[in-house]
Amino acid sequence: MLAPELFDYDANGIASYTPDQNTGSISLTPAQAILFKKAFSRCPTGAIQHSDQPFEPKEKPRR
Repeated sequence: MLAPELFDYDANGIASYTPDQNTGSISLTPAQAILFKKAFSRCPTGAIQHSDQPFEPKEKPRR
């Protein structure tokens, strides 16, 4: 993982942004922005998203 300070894997192996529990509601520091951009540009699946605004809350799928 390129930015372990920002991302972590859950028990199912799904990575998420840890500083704000994957909500996109906390701004990055300049040092974090460098790490984020590196991870974003090199993510092999394209799963990392970014936005200038917080993400809309998503409902968790029912099991």
